[in-house]
Amino acid sequence: MSDGKKIIMKIKFNHIKWEVNDNHPSGMTPHQCIEACGIIPTFCNGQEPESLQQQCQDAYGFPFHSMSGGTVDLSTKIYAYPQDPDLEPYMSCTHALAETKETEHMLIYPYGITAFITTDKNNKVISQYITRMD
Repeated sequence: MSDGKKIIMKIKFNHIKWEVNDNHPSGMTPHQCIEACGIIPTFCNGQEPESLQQQCQDAYGFPFHSMSGGTVDLSTKIYAYPQDPDLEPYMSCTHALAETKETEHMLIYPYGITAFITTDKNNKVISQYITRMD
């Protein structure tokens, strides 16, 4: 976070525990961060066996296109794209993938940028898919 403090507000809906940024550098309140995510979080249900990425893709109604060039540092949750300011997520969550024993991380950033990151049981990144859902 911008001042080094990490403050998180937790909420739960659709059987998913979301972390809401309570100290967003834009000065937005947690409620405004939730509002800024729009309907994206409603596409996800923690009781479904499909990955969050697949759930979002099925519900979104438009093709997903991978955004190249940007990366997410999972330890800080910062999205970085060359020559652009770093972005902090409005909201994030994790989802256990029962069949593979992997964990999926979903992070929602400004501009509808959404990252889906899959990690193994040691929290090593297996895949990272970044798209824009606007």
